[in-house]
Amino acid sequence: MLERLVELKEPLIYAMFSLKDGPVMLNAQEWEVIEDVIPILKPFEVMTTELSGENYPTLAIVIPLVRGLHISLVSKQMRIYLGQLLKQKLLGNLNSRFKLIEEQNLKPEFSRATLLDPRFKKLAFQHTINAENAEKSITDELSLLISEHLNEENSNISETPEIQTISNNEAVDLWSFLDDKLNTERTQVTSVSSADNILKQYFSLPHSNRKSKPTDFWIKHKILLGELLNLALKYLVIPATSVPSERIFSKAGEIMSAKRNRTHPKNLDIVIHASLHYLQSVQ
Repeated sequence: MLERLVELKEPLIYAMFSLKDGPVMLNAQEWEVIEDVIPILKPFEVMTTELSGENYPTLAIVIPLVRGLHISLVSKQMRIYLGQLLKQKLLGNLNSRFKLIEEQNLKPEFSRATLLDPRFKKLAFQHTINAENAEKSITDELSLLISEHLNEENSNISETPEIQTISNNEAVDLWSFLDDKLNTERTQVTSVSSADNILKQYFSLPHSNRKSKPTDFWIKHKILLGELLNLALKYLVIPATSVPSERIFSKAGEIMSAKRNRTHPKNLDIVIHASLHYLQSVQ
């Protein structure tokens, strides 16, 4: 809105002066304020647009976008006092709301999703310790997943009947307690080492292009990375949001005007869907 206002500044001023009873026009100081705050508000618009996507996972981009927004705000040089004050307020609110977004004890889903996104991995984290903690949590979860899979396989094998005759003396197995412990120990060691190896393979692969789809990477490497694919699909998600419904209501309000109030509901649906499809294709 402010960008459009500045773009139309000159014809707007001429038009306002030509009106006898027109509203009071902005003065030079107010124009300066508008032009000064546009650069610092622009990153918020970009971030909002990125996070409002419906056709790609958005949870993994929260941490890199927050970090990029912070760097962008710090780099802005404001000319007037109101611009400087706005910059301080925005930075203060950004820090208070998202200061702990990388840490595991707040919202671990964000850090795990970012780490499992092949476009970012550990590069998007501001603090290395947070990336390491996220890696440890994923290793533990992956190890548990592999352990459950191995236990399931072992149980299926043990349930397979063996065709043999055993006497009463031979049926007494004095080594069963040791065999059970060995199987448990072997499963734990195998699951932990497998989880470590899978994550090492994942991090050794080159980063994907930032504009690529992370799901394409995981489908391509599903055999190599095995169980880690399940965790990636678990965390690389689109959080529930009211943006789609609000977008439809806004578009419907623009189309169903006073001059088009007799539009048939079926035709209105067609026009709304066509408009939204066009906007998505442009983005």
